[in-house]
Amino acid sequence: MCLKDAAFLKSFNWACLVVDEAHRLKNQDSLLHKTLSEFSTDFSLLLTGTPIQNSLQELYAMLAFIEPDIFPKELSEEFVHYYHGIEKESQKAEELHSLLKPFLLRRVKAEVATELPKKTEVILYHGMSALQRKFYKAILMKDLDAFENETGKKTKLQNVLIQLRKCVAHPYLFNGVEPEPFDIGDHLIEASGKLRLLDKLLSFLYAGGHRVLLFSQMTQMLDILQDYMDYRGYSYECLDGSVRGEERHLAIKNFGQQPILSSS
Repeated sequence: MCLKDAAFLKSFNWACLVVDEAHRLKNQDSLLHKTLSEFSTDFSLLLTGTPIQNSLQELYAMLAFIEPDIFPKELSEEFVHYYHGIEKESQKAEELHSLLKPFLLRRVKAEVATELPKKTEVILYHGMSALQRKFYKAILMKDLDAFENETGKKTKLQNVLIQLRKCVAHPYLFNGVEPEPFDIGDHLIEASGKLRLLDKLLSFLYAGGHRVLLFSQMTQMLDILQDYMDYRGYSYECLDGSVRGEERHLAIKNFGQQPILSSS
């Protein structure tokens, strides 16, 4: 909406510009970044829940939007090169923190919701199923014949890293791999080492009446998880980019009011 009305909105001198979901400005060459940079504003505030330490390039893009005179676009590569490898150099890390201090107000969940227990991170390793190992090897060897489905069409393996991630998540993410007829059964779980592990975890957490959040960058994986939840009889709420605001709010409310792992 902002982009559509940009010509009209740029005719005003704004006292303040507040950008929600500001991680959309992480690319200096994006249309939104370029357009909003042309607005006449006295003050800009960026709001984002996305960690800014993911990429120095993205961090600089947001700094350049806030203070283009201090962080000119042409110095982006120099900034990234200078702070490259910051994880291993404490002195540069402290320097960057000092640089960010005047521009960044960081709200940590532990400081806001003090009643929450401290976060505990547990990393679990799992193996792959025989089917996953087969396709994992085929991806590395660029063996397209292994992905030929019944219609004779072969899956394109353009980005090897993405294809490997799909394979490790669940082999049914590839067209033609899931056996027909498409009946939900134990094969959905047995085909993926990750889902096998998840099945055991959820069974344990279900017995304790826990609520569980599952995240995936692949919407197709969310579809597989929905089939799995239905098969096991767990109730759930599923949110992705296609869920509208009102429905999203209702789903979050439902999730907060009852255990997500209850019999459906």
